[in-house]
Amino acid sequence: MSAAVLAGCLDETRAAAFAAGELTAVAREEIEAHVDDCDTCRRVLSTLVRTSAPSWQPGAQVGRYVLGERIGRGGMAEV
Repeated sequence: MSAAVLAGCLDETRAAAFAAGELTAVAREEIEAHVDDCDTCRRVLSTLVRTSAPSWQPGAQVGRYVLGERIGRGGMAEV
């Protein structure tokens, strides 16, 4: 990985804020653009989202997605 990519990598605070949907639209777009090209940060965010236990309430924002009403639940997940 090049030094230029590492310089733009996410720190723990920004990664957690992104996963929690606490960033501004501009900051979120910057991170989304970065993870398009950075496998390391993409894996970090993926793991963070999978292992965190947010309150999945309708209207909550997760990355670029806004959650709607739950439409089903199974043994592995809720949708």
